[in-house]
Amino acid sequence: MLRAEIDGDEVQWRKYLDEYRAEGGCLEIMQVAFYMLTQRRFGRVKDLRDVMRFVNRINHLAPPEEQLPPREAEAILRRALGEPHIAATVDDQAAGNITYALFFVLVDDLQLAPAAVDRLLLGAEQIITQVERSGAPLPFRVDTGSAVVIGPDKMQRRLPKD
Repeated sequence: MLRAEIDGDEVQWRKYLDEYRAEGGCLEIMQVAFYMLTQRRFGRVKDLRDVMRFVNRINHLAPPEEQLPPREAEAILRRALGEPHIAATVDDQAAGNITYALFFVLVDDLQLAPAAVDRLLLGAEQIITQVERSGAPLPFRVDTGSAVVIGPDKMQRRLPKD
């Protein structure tokens, strides 16, 4: 589903979305890939105001109805940067939806080519497999009791190309 959305293949995305909803999925690969992207984008950032500026920039580019709630989006990013307590006030379902939207923003912001996205998703899948074999929990998993709701049946808005 993630790859279909990245490719802009709405027909395939809708097919996967229907399957995802029928299975009640949690997009675990996306969550791990989001963590990896966040580390890549902000891992060396010393000033957390960069996270705030990032969220402000993406909201400035988005139409009002597609803007992310700034406090919650910043909390989700900061959780992936090692501050798990900061996102404790964000509802699990909202956290999943914000994570999903930010995943695509980060893919665009980092200007990842399709092959790089494929490697990212494969790497995330391998991490999940390794962690499951070890029996340890993923420290950056968003534990939701319900499936992530993927917007109002439309694909994520993408950042404009520079």
